[in-house]
Amino acid sequence: MSTGVRAAVRPPNDWPLWAGLVVLEVVALAVHFTVAGSTESVRYVVYPFVWINVGLFAVTRVGPVPTGRRLAAAGVAAVYGLVLAILTGLVGVPLGEHVHAHPTGLTASLSAPGWGPRVAYVLGEFHLYFVPFRVVGYVALSYLVYARLAALSLASGAGTVGLAACIGCTLPLLAGTLGGAGAAALAAVGGYSLDLSTLAFLLAVGGLWQPWRE
Repeated sequence: MSTGVRAAVRPPNDWPLWAGLVVLEVVALAVHFTVAGSTESVRYVVYPFVWINVGLFAVTRVGPVPTGRRLAAAGVAAVYGLVLAILTGLVGVPLGEHVHAHPTGLTASLSAPGWGPRVAYVLGEFHLYFVPFRVVGYVALSYLVYARLAALSLASGAGTVGLAACIGCTLPLLAGTLGGAGAAALAAVGGYSLDLSTLAFLLAVGGLWQPWRE
């Protein structure tokens, strides 16, 4: 009998839950644009819900994970998730002389739905940031990596594509090290960093979440 992980084919009895979730998201967006008088682009506030919905949907459609390899797979997936969190700035660790301008301690602020509420904890050179759609997205990717590794059938390159989902953070860093035309080119692409990171996220989920067998 195969012990491989496979995408579960579930009956559509959970679709009312998904419909309710989408309705709540639409209401949140309507409130944000009307009551709060937001002027952000539609894509800026829609993309977070793409991350959240796709991530949750993929995780809930993963089949049973084999029991014999869970520990090692969980360790690798945890490291993978931590790397994503560090590269995107959700987790900040001491690196040289950099000093945060944020106040020390726990702070919270409202933002566009999916982007917020944001929570930050800063202690000296260390910080933890909670941005809802990023956290949900990277936890989902980590779980999909865990499920694939537990089945010993990790999709080639899919995990690497997941790392590319931090492009919105790394592009400004690259631009700062270049000059002239190079910096201008990165700045131009940087205007689409959210689009590119969302595309990278969807590619990673698509590569990791699909029917698979050993």
